[in-house]
Amino acid sequence: MHPIFLAHGPAFKNSYKIKSFNNVDIYPLMCSILGVKPAANNGSLDNVVDMLKSSHYANFGLVFVMLMSVSFLVTTITIIMVCYLNRNRSNSDHNLDNDNDDVSNQVINNDGYQNISTSQTAILVENEN
Repeated sequence: MHPIFLAHGPAFKNSYKIKSFNNVDIYPLMCSILGVKPAANNGSLDNVVDMLKSSHYANFGLVFVMLMSVSFLVTTITIIMVCYLNRNRSNSDHNLDNDNDDVSNQVINNDGYQNISTSQTAILVENEN
């Protein structure tokens, strides 16, 4: 009884069949695909290198790190933009105008309350009507 090795992905040739090989040869194969230098082992990449499409997949580790860095950068920029927009929205909702302290606005809402606000305070008063 022999083990079965099936591989699928951008590093492997399509519909490629290889004669049997030792399980210890899988470790250097995976290290090669991920771009990691293998530690000392009994396997040999020479026994399984034929199933790889080309050697440019050996830089997969670098590509992975680059993709993760770009994802982190995009996420960080998105969070900063959301915080900035929320801060601007909350500032515009308060209508803070430090130059005109005496300016006041009176608005009667449909729910029977009168909103009296200045640049410093906001008061909500129930209408007597």
